[in-house]
Amino acid sequence: MNIIKEIKDEIKAAYREPSKRDLNLLALIFLALPSIIGAYLLYWKGSSNGKIWIAIGLALFISRLIPPLFRKIYTIWLSFSIVLGYFVSRLLLTLIFFLVMIPTGLLMRIFAKDPMERKLDPNATTYWQKREQPTDVSVERYQRQF
Repeated sequence: MNIIKEIKDEIKAAYREPSKRDLNLLALIFLALPSIIGAYLLYWKGSSNGKIWIAIGLALFISRLIPPLFRKIYTIWLSFSIVLGYFVSRLLLTLIFFLVMIPTGLLMRIFAKDPMERKLDPNATTYWQKREQPTDVSVERYQRQF
């Protein structure tokens, strides 16, 4: 399994020519998020690093005025998000498996719980479970399935 090749294939599959709306939206996001972080650092934490965040946000927003440059930024941003998503999704799925699925399986084995009732009964003639017929057979019931 070649991770770099997989990520490159995902980037190629996800890339499409951005519309003007996509680029404008990304420019607004680039303005808003660093500005919010900068304002938080500057006004609530008293750190002068907030000015740097605000300057970065303004620079990225102003770069929208140079279309070839902003398209390159868009491509880099898209690639970064795919790489980040690749690793974060695998990390989250691994954590869920080890923190939820394994303990659940172990507890079910300890307490001999089998919700699918998979145990074989040599004396059983059938495994069919009889189901009661619904009392309400009106048309409204079938229209309201859930």
